[in-house]
Amino acid sequence: MTSSPLRITNVWVKLAYVVVWYGFGVVLANVILSGVADAIIVATLLAWDTASLSLGVRIFRGRDEAVAPPRPWWRMTGGARSALVLGSLGVLNAALTLPLYVAAPSPWVLNACWYLVAGVLYLHSGIRTRRARVRTSRI
Repeated sequence: MTSSPLRITNVWVKLAYVVVWYGFGVVLANVILSGVADAIIVATLLAWDTASLSLGVRIFRGRDEAVAPPRPWWRMTGGARSALVLGSLGVLNAALTLPLYVAAPSPWVLNACWYLVAGVLYLHSGIRTRRARVRTSRI
């Protein structure tokens, strides 16, 4: 008996995953943990976001991407363009919010740093995916 790995290839299911990820994070921070210290909210959100992102990058597959094999450790999306867009958004989010949290020290600076790291990982993935595609097309 063999079991196939969980893979999501449908765009609408991917969108639903992201909406649930973000929506639960908002509910977690504003309802479930309301009145709790910012440090606890940030730590909980960092754990939730890291788990959700880690699972998503492993199970989402692109249109032309093989479904069965696991991805290389560095690959975060099915294509270079989506990785570069997501990476740019993560870095932009960090660039816009990090100065605010550094100016007025707050545990939320960790959240901005998380977006910076996630953005850099996506950019790295996009660059490597594009290089791999160029190498393959030359052969």
